[in-house]
Amino acid sequence: MAKRTLSAPLAIVKVTGTDGALVTIGKMKSLRATESFTRGRVVGLGEITPDELPVLGWNGTVNVGQYAITLNTGILNSINRNFSTPADFVKNLLFNEGIQIDLLKKVKQTDGTFTEETVASIVDAHLTSEGLEVSEGQIGGRDAAFEYKTPILYGG
Repeated sequence: MAKRTLSAPLAIVKVTGTDGALVTIGKMKSLRATESFTRGRVVGLGEITPDELPVLGWNGTVNVGQYAITLNTGILNSINRNFSTPADFVKNLLFNEGIQIDLLKKVKQTDGTFTEETVASIVDAHLTSEGLEVSEGQIGGRDAAFEYKTPILYGG
C-alpha cells in the first residue's frame, strides 16, 4: 500500500440539506482529530503484571477552526444561533443531526489540471463546544469541538 503524505489538505464541512443530501458549507483553517482507546487489565491470581490489555472502548473527537468573517454565519454553524429565546436555541440543539467533515487532497491530472480526492471522512460529528476569538489587528476566529461515532478509515 502506498503511503500518503498530507500537505495542507482541505477539510471540507458538509451538513444534511433539506432534501437529505449532503451539502458543502465551507472549508476549515485547521483540524485535529483524536481517537482514544480505553483498555482493561487482565491479571492472574498472585500476579501484579497484566496478562492482557483488552480494548474496552473507543472515543473520537475532532477540533476545528475557521476564520470568522461575521458572527452569525460560517461553516461552524452546525448549530443555528439565530433565535430570540434560549428555549428555541435549546430545541434546535436537541434535534441537531451532526455534520460530516471530508479531508481532501489535490491530485494533478495528466492534462495539468487538478481534481480533489477524498482521503478520509469524519461522519456524524456532533458539536460538544464552540468558541470565538477576536484579537486587535487580527482576523477573528471560531473554534469548535465535535465527538464522532465512527473511526476514521483510510482504506477501501
